[in-house]
Amino acid sequence: MIYSYICQSCQQEYHIAKFSPIGGHMDMPCQSCGGLVVRRASFVFRRGMAPHYNEATGSYVSSNRQFKDELKRKSEEATIRTGMEHNFQPVDVTEAKALGVTDDGLEVTHRVRHNLGITPPSTSKVIYK
Repeated sequence: MIYSYICQSCQQEYHIAKFSPIGGHMDMPCQSCGGLVVRRASFVFRRGMAPHYNEATGSYVSSNRQFKDELKRKSEEATIRTGMEHNFQPVDVTEAKALGVTDDGLEVTHRVRHNLGITPPSTSKVIYK
């Protein structure tokens, strides 16, 4: 994501990938006048989803809407099959927090996942005492 910043003094615009809440300021001063540079808006650049076979849904999908509809269908099938409520949601695999990854390292991540009841992959050799 690219964020838009503007200098409060000289109105110089900057477009960079560094996140700051709207109204928040950058760590560096304006390169033109040294004034305070604050975020004013953001822009998202996304490509359309290319048609592909999705392992999670077991079907071909060509849009985010179709992907979410397929996840809903799979949730309903799993609910009927198991008798337990399921609600599958899309997860951004580049978002570490969504995957339960911590900054503390792989062993700590496995321990956190284990304590939450999310078992590590079967290939993992971590032993919990």
